[in-house]
Amino acid sequence: MRFMSALLVLGGFSAILAPSALQAQANLRVVSVTHTTSPLEPGTVETFSIVVRNNGPNAAADPTVLFLLYDLDFVMASYSGDPDWDFHSSGGTFQRKGNMPDGEIETIEFSVFIPSDAAFNSTGLFADAVYAQIQSNTADPNYANNEATTSLVSQARSTLTIDKKLLTPNVAPGGYALYEISVRNLGPSDIGGITVLDVPGANLVGSAVLSPNSFNLYIPSGDARSVFASVQVDPAAPVGASFSNTASISTGGAVSGAGTNAPPVFSVGSPDTDGTGV
Repeated sequence: MRFMSALLVLGGFSAILAPSALQAQANLRVVSVTHTTSPLEPGTVETFSIVVRNNGPNAAADPTVLFLLYDLDFVMASYSGDPDWDFHSSGGTFQRKGNMPDGEIETIEFSVFIPSDAAFNSTGLFADAVYAQIQSNTADPNYANNEATTSLVSQARSTLTIDKKLLTPNVAPGGYALYEISVRNLGPSDIGGITVLDVPGANLVGSAVLSPNSFNLYIPSGDARSVFASVQVDPAAPVGASFSNTASISTGGAVSGAGTNAPPVFSVGSPDTDGTGV
């Protein structure tokens, strides 16, 4: 027989108990959500851990856990946590295989890939937060502990190299030498705001004239950008003399996207000096 309600008689007074008071209940809690490979770097695989608990008094039916990186794109890479849980590769959703017993504490460990351009696709809203939530098909008497948020350090990291090539190998005194300067980003993160500098050396006069894209360069991870420089050979330089100039990279104005909240870290290759004869 199914009881929709119960009648309670106390000292001549009667009261109707709500059906929810007769339902099975499971007080689920997100104990913690942790980024175990801090700082988060776009272009890398990052590992997280979520600890959940059923405070009872009954088993929780078919619980699910939702994981979010606020306003940052990610792709599920692997799962290594409690075998009672499965993950959906299309997003940060985890499904338990069956009910979660009363008193059970379980750990969900997993890795996600953060695309190298994720921080540039972010608006910056809550860019420093990780969120987890648990729910089930069993009534929960306390939803206040079903979710948890923790801070996140996000930081771009890039290795930049520079290479310079003389495009005009035979330049007469007073003529102009033309160079191609190639800046490559070995990753793992995309980077913007890079400036290319060129300083004339022996037997060159004036300042180098750089192509308009020499500043505020955006370079995706694994890609390169070319800048061109023109500089005059000293008209008084003797035939047979050598000339040279040095190209370098400035990261002083570098940006790494709204989805990061710590300054970018760089490994920058040595300046490239190129010389040849007049």
